[in-house]
Amino acid sequence: MTKEQCPKGWAVKPLKKVAEIQRKSVSAAKIESGTMYVGLEHIDGSGSFVNPPTVDTGELASTKFVFGPDHLLYGKLRPYLKKIVRPSFPGVCSTDILPILPDKGVLDKNYLYYYLRQATQINLATARATGANLPRLSPKILSEFPVLLPPLPEQKRIAAILDKADAIRRKRQEAIALADTFLRSVFLKMFGDPVTNPMGWGERPFDDVVLNIVGGWSAKGEDRLPQIEEMAVLKVSAVTYGVYRPDKCKVVEDIPKNKKLIIPQVGDLLFSRANTRQLVAATCIVTEARENVFLPDKLWRIDCDKDLILPEYIKFLFSHPRFREQMSHHATGTSGSMLNISKQKLLEVVVPVPDYEKQKKFAELFWKMDSLFSKLHGAHKDSNNNFSSLQQRAFRGDL
Repeated sequence: MTKEQCPKGWAVKPLKKVAEIQRKSVSAAKIESGTMYVGLEHIDGSGSFVNPPTVDTGELASTKFVFGPDHLLYGKLRPYLKKIVRPSFPGVCSTDILPILPDKGVLDKNYLYYYLRQATQINLATARATGANLPRLSPKILSEFPVLLPPLPEQKRIAAILDKADAIRRKRQEAIALADTFLRSVFLKMFGDPVTNPMGWGERPFDDVVLNIVGGWSAKGEDRLPQIEEMAVLKVSAVTYGVYRPDKCKVVEDIPKNKKLIIPQVGDLLFSRANTRQLVAATCIVTEARENVFLPDKLWRIDCDKDLILPEYIKFLFSHPRFREQMSHHATGTSGSMLNISKQKLLEVVVPVPDYEKQKKFAELFWKMDSLFSKLHGAHKDSNNNFSSLQQRAFRGDL
């Protein structure tokens, strides 16, 4: 937005005129024991901290930046990840994180937080980052970013409204997480830890309980949702987090006339054969049918022998962290960024096969919970849309 387009009484200034990017460094040997440390891994894309630890003197390997509760922390590595947070405590951070200190007389920290996290600013940061594999945004370029400045009381009002909308969004996300935690807890109570198998279930190679493993087709496409009569190939991210996401897809225009496509159906078990070590072997159950999306070669449909083992049980078996860790060791590849697991290796995995009636009860509970999940996801989507709408209105002066 230019100065001429600003609402009356608002201004546009470069970030460096209203805040300071402070890179005050401290050596590892001088960091006091008990100091909070924030690395990029301790910030998520929603703007929350993820268990930042305290460290002892000399524990960290290199120089860090110092920050306090008045700073904003801005992750400059891969800025599209939106790793921007508001600390309420002092500490030290990775040098891939920039501490920004707003001038309290003209710029509210909470307003700046939401301003920098809006899509236009994230897109600008992503476009200005340099480096092919590890794109970084330089502090100098960030300092030149234009900041839209309402009067300070208006900044505080905008931030307070967005805080409330964001809190609603987060609560709905927490409800989804609680529902998922409930199912995982029921799984452990009914079947026990699948690695130690304390209930003594019979164990069999996966090959004994699988009828077929079907791979999809590797197709290039445009990263957008399909329109009516368009076909799209699913991305690996449609499965990555254990919940079926058919919206994670790419539109494919040139499909050979006689090409056989694998269209996921409700109840299908999907498996990701390729990803990072942490995410390879992710699984999900298809909970909604869309006839215009098909499987890529990196996603498999596993057809299990439903007289012996049910897909709902396998999904939670493969989602168990320790079982997943064991499975990831069957993956091959020299790069830590993308590993593969072969069909043969997957079929060799030994799985506990519990009492069939118990599996049926668990499957029934899964589908009952799916109805609740659908409502929760709908509410979460609405709250996200509401937040985005408020954010757009706020920064054009219509709030």
